[in-house]
Amino acid sequence: MHLGAGPTVTKIELETVAVVPGVSTEVFNDKVDFAKKNCPISKALASIPELTFSATLK
Repeated sequence: MHLGAGPTVTKIELETVAVVPGVSTEVFNDKVDFAKKNCPISKALASIPELTFSATLK
């Protein structure tokens, strides 16, 4: 998390590395996209000026 003046949160970087036996990369990426759009935490963070997501299937 990055703090600006005030302090305010100016940037959040989220990184996920998952081991999910039997799940294809395509299904994993579909679930990640769904979570970005529908997760209550993602919605709560929507007001942050810069929010990056990184999700990797191992």
